[in-house]
Amino acid sequence: MNRIIASAGLMAVGAAGVQAANIADLRPSETSKPWSVSASLRAFYDDNWNTANKNLPVGPQESFGIEVKPGASFYYLPNEQTYLGVAYVYSMKWFESRKDHSIDQSHELTLKADHRFSERFRINFNDSLVYSQEPDVIEPTGASSSFARANQNVFRNRAAVKLNSQITERVELESGYQNIYYDYRDPLYSPVLDRDEHIIWLDGIYHLQEHLAALVGYQLHYFDYLHTGKSLDDNVGHSIYVGGRKSVSSQLNVEGKVGVQFTHYMHHISNKNSTDPYVDASASYEYLPGSSIKVGVMVTRVATDIQGATDQESEAVYAQLSHRITPSMTASVLGQFQHNTLHAPGIVGLDNTKDNDLLLGINLEYKLNNNLSAEAGYNFDRLDADIPFRSYTRNRVYAGIRASY
Repeated sequence: MNRIIASAGLMAVGAAGVQAANIADLRPSETSKPWSVSASLRAFYDDNWNTANKNLPVGPQESFGIEVKPGASFYYLPNEQTYLGVAYVYSMKWFESRKDHSIDQSHELTLKADHRFSERFRINFNDSLVYSQEPDVIEPTGASSSFARANQNVFRNRAAVKLNSQITERVELESGYQNIYYDYRDPLYSPVLDRDEHIIWLDGIYHLQEHLAALVGYQLHYFDYLHTGKSLDDNVGHSIYVGGRKSVSSQLNVEGKVGVQFTHYMHHISNKNSTDPYVDASASYEYLPGSSIKVGVMVTRVATDIQGATDQESEAVYAQLSHRITPSMTASVLGQFQHNTLHAPGIVGLDNTKDNDLLLGINLEYKLNNNLSAEAGYNFDRLDADIPFRSYTRNRVYAGIRASY
């Protein structure tokens, strides 16, 4: 599930041929030429850059500003079976109203490798490294653990390796390992969010038809919180699920998994376990050339930035619409709603408290020529929380120009 607001300011194994199978997973921008560079310049207004509650002594802080955002990407195809890619984006935001620390900087590095040993065996590696203060940059995919901007940068690295094995003409196994490492430099969040997540999964896939597959799978996770030797938040979990994938047409694809998740808190004094539903489903439809819609839902357990709570149950729904109005103009509308229930056994007034987070984004891009475009947009963030002084509203508008080659 994509936390798609992060992109509002700008988110089959077979025998058809080795090169075609590798290239099919890539965007046109990744295969049109071996390298690309871009840079954008924006003016913006942010009415609550510190994501503060309006009733706090130091409430929302507003500011105009300027953002400079260069980036570059490269890919290499040494042969028909192998793809190697790297992309880097740097952002510098200057806030005119800040007296101290007027500049925010962020770094985003993405690495990708894909190799097909044969028509039956394929391995894929992805790594995403982020160094930022904004929650929608730190966690652009998946249900979010924290919705507030950190005063100091956060280091997050997500690395995953996946192996697809075609056992028979109809039976396929997908196995993988993912590691996510979080290091919050902000002393407010470091004690509760510094962690090392390990996830291992194995899916058995049965191809009923050429474009229809059913699956059954198992996932093991281990969340190791780093602020103490034996954290009360440390937990191990098991997820069992069934699902399927269906290409209804070349434009419409649906996939989903539904199951149950068992979580054991290894060092918690309550010794309380948790059993919850697990859902991860999405559908995408390209209804016109250059125009598409994607919707999805996810239900799972994620970490929380609240002291005293072990984690939270999260239900999130999202939608993304991109519509080409004219050959030169494209509009995007994005939205996500996430409902969280805190898990804090034995703590009256905190256990089972709720968070509701809403993110909306609108972006309009106009291509002046093949290498230059103008853009403008608006982002709205709203957090409603049972915990006093946690809720906030944030509005951001921007306009600028982007060059790419």
